[in-house]
Amino acid sequence: MAAAILLSFVLVLAGCGGENNKASSSATTAPSASPQTDEQEPALRTVRHSLGEIAIPANPQRIVVLNYMPIDHLLSLGIQPVAVATMDGLNYPPYLKDRLQGAEPLGDGSEPNLEAILAAQPDLIIAHAGWHAEVYDSLSKIAPTVLQDFPSDKIEWFKETAALFGKEAEAEEIVQAFKKKAEEAKNKLAEAGVNTQTVAIMRVRDKQLQIFKIAEEHEGELFGTENLLQEWLGLSSPNTDGLEFNFGLATLSWELMPEIDPDHIFMLTYPEQGSEAELKELQNNVLWRNLKAVKNNHVHMAENSTWVAGNGMIGLNRVIDEVLEALIED
Repeated sequence: MAAAILLSFVLVLAGCGGENNKASSSATTAPSASPQTDEQEPALRTVRHSLGEIAIPANPQRIVVLNYMPIDHLLSLGIQPVAVATMDGLNYPPYLKDRLQGAEPLGDGSEPNLEAILAAQPDLIIAHAGWHAEVYDSLSKIAPTVLQDFPSDKIEWFKETAALFGKEAEAEEIVQAFKKKAEEAKNKLAEAGVNTQTVAIMRVRDKQLQIFKIAEEHEGELFGTENLLQEWLGLSSPNTDGLEFNFGLATLSWELMPEIDPDHIFMLTYPEQGSEAELKELQNNVLWRNLKAVKNNHVHMAENSTWVAGNGMIGLNRVIDEVLEALIED
C-alpha cells in the first residue's frame, strides 16, 4: 500500500515536471512577440556526490537538508536552510535550535515526507546516501539532490559540504581558526596539569552505562569527541582493558566501574528525551558514588547531540569551550 502511494506521488511529480519542462521549452523556442522579462535560468555549477557528478544551482536560496548532522556545516558557513530533518523525528539538535528559527521541521530524515519536502519548494536538497538512495529519483523530481556519504573525519566532511556551495576558502578559514583554538586549549590544559588526569566520556542509554574510546579504525581522524579530547586536546583516557568496544562504544557493567575509575567524567545526557530517570538510577548506585570523579565533584554534564552528533565546527568549538570550563574553571 505504501509503495503504491509513493508511486502515485512520483507519477504526479513527473507529470508536473513534464508540463513545466514543456512550458519552459516552448518559452525558449517561441518567437518573441512581447517584451522580454528579466527572469533568467539560474546559473548552475557541477559538483560531485556519491552518484558521480550533478548540476546544482550556483547560488541556491531554498535548501532542504534531510539529515540533521550536516546542518551544522551550513550554519557555520552562514547558510540558512528553509527546512530540515529533525534529530529524533521531533526536535532540532538542542545546540542548534536557536540558530534554526524559521526553518521548517520535516520529521525523521530516515523516512522522508515527500509532500512536506515538495511544500518547502526547495531549489536544492542535501540527502544521505545511506538513507535516501532508494527515493533519490523521487527527490530529484522535486529539486536537484546531492547524496552525501559520511566521511569519517569531521573536518573533511565539513569541507566537502562547503565545496557544494563554492565556499572552500571560507571553510578553510573556519578550520584554521578551529585548529588554533584546539592548540591553545591543549596548552591551557597542560599548564593546568589536567593532561595527567584521566577523562572518560560516558552516557546512560536504554538503562545501560556506555563508555567511549577512540576506535582503532579512526585513530588520527577527527571522528568523534573522544578523538578531539585525546588526540587534539592531549587528555588521557582511563584503562578500558577487558571491555568489548564496537565502533568506539562499549557497555560498562556496574561491577567494572571501580576498575575504570577516571578522574573526570563527561556524562552525556538527552534533555529532549527525558533521560533524567535513567541518570538518577545511576547516581543512586553505590559503586557509582564511590568513583573518584563522583567523590571529587568531577562529573560534568554535557548534551549528547553536541558531543556525539555535533559534526561541524559549531559543535566542535562548543565541546572545546565546555572542556575548558569544566576542567580548568571548575
